[in-house]
Amino acid sequence: MVGKITLSKGVAVNCTVRNFSPAGAALWLKTALNLPVKFDLHFDNATRHCIVVWRRPYWMGVRFKSLP
Repeated sequence: MVGKITLSKGVAVNCTVRNFSPAGAALWLKTALNLPVKFDLHFDNATRHCIVVWRRPYWMGVRFKSLP
């Protein structure tokens, strides 16, 4: 599923949402290392507030702070 990470100052980063559950998701993107620990993720017609729980160079796992 296509997603978009929204950072401060209107900066957006495209990603692919994988392994989605009500509690969180795994995200694939060009680089996961330089992103902040907290951000908003928009996909599936909803915005979710996320906290990063693990990172790899092209992957990261996030937990949703609140449900859509």
